[in-house]
Amino acid sequence: MKGLLRQVKMFDFLQFLNVSGRQGVLSMSAGSRRTQIYFGKEGVRLLSAGRRRRPLFGELLVRWGRIPESELVEALEEQSRSRKPLGEILAQRNRISKEDVEECLYAQVAEEICDAVTDENAEFEFLSLESPPSEGYGTLPLDGSGIILEAARRVDEWQHLRKQITSFAEIYKVRDRAELPPASTLRESSSAVVQEILFLIDGFRTVNEVIVESGITKLEVCRILSLLKNHQTILFVERANKLGVIERLQKQKGIEFSIHCAENFLFEDPLDTPVREKLAHLYLLQHYKEDAYNEFLRAAEQYLKAQNFERAVNLMREASHIYPERIGLRLKISETLLKAGKIREAAVEGLAATNEAIKRLLNSKEKLSRFVGTIGYPL
Repeated sequence: MKGLLRQVKMFDFLQFLNVSGRQGVLSMSAGSRRTQIYFGKEGVRLLSAGRRRRPLFGELLVRWGRIPESELVEALEEQSRSRKPLGEILAQRNRISKEDVEECLYAQVAEEICDAVTDENAEFEFLSLESPPSEGYGTLPLDGSGIILEAARRVDEWQHLRKQITSFAEIYKVRDRAELPPASTLRESSSAVVQEILFLIDGFRTVNEVIVESGITKLEVCRILSLLKNHQTILFVERANKLGVIERLQKQKGIEFSIHCAENFLFEDPLDTPVREKLAHLYLLQHYKEDAYNEFLRAAEQYLKAQNFERAVNLMREASHIYPERIGLRLKISETLLKAGKIREAAVEGLAATNEAIKRLLNSKEKLSRFVGTIGYPL
């Protein structure tokens, strides 16, 4: 079972998987973001969250003041030897309670589901399995109904927050650092997290840069910014140019930070083709070939819809340079050139792709003939 998330009522589907007792792995992906969740008899496990940088389970425990960082380091060393879930190790050492483990894991898994469900370009696939995949132990099992309810709550909260913080490109400044809101108004967020975010709000950084540099989730950053904005602790300055923000982060913090920044902007606006094109080039710089290839093609499709055939062809050619053996793409380039009225170029591209396909077929035939000859069967 697979398709686009926007074509299904995802929370109804998640509830169906949970209530029906279906066992298997639900994969949700959009661009480079890939999340795998296992539904089993014991409950729900987060298997993987792709390559993205987000607060990990241990980091959440430290940030929320449940354990000191030194204990996290010791537990991580034991985990590398035993391959047990971190929460199980800490619970066995009596460092944290079962409630602490569940609270952090619920936040982790619900955040992954929330991210996927709120991305209109996300795809899903459910593969039936009797037990979790052997590679990767994932988190401890959690109650499926609780996870789904928490994820649904976060989606509702996210939709409300987006009315308050309308763009990740917005820039804010602190009105008066001596007059901060009382801790009681900040609800779920610790004072340390609030102070970390306030430190980054300097009248120059965008919301996206605060998210990327702090390592705090988009939801939590926007929740705190919304509360600070309503309390008039922070004031709006301006909205920055997105490409300029990505390039600045690349120079100041490195490519991985700029990739995270570009991914956030695309999460916010999947139709921002220049940002998508920039992301493809960043992936290529980091040798994430498959991600770069896919983003070049997604950007090309957007240009095709706008009937900008020249730009679409250029991007398809960049993708073709990554995987020159993919003849289907070269034929697609020929077809697009034909639509653009460039008949000669279309013919040259199409003939080159066809000749390459014939060459491969002849090579395959030759190999097959040699193989058949070795077993004494006439071809």
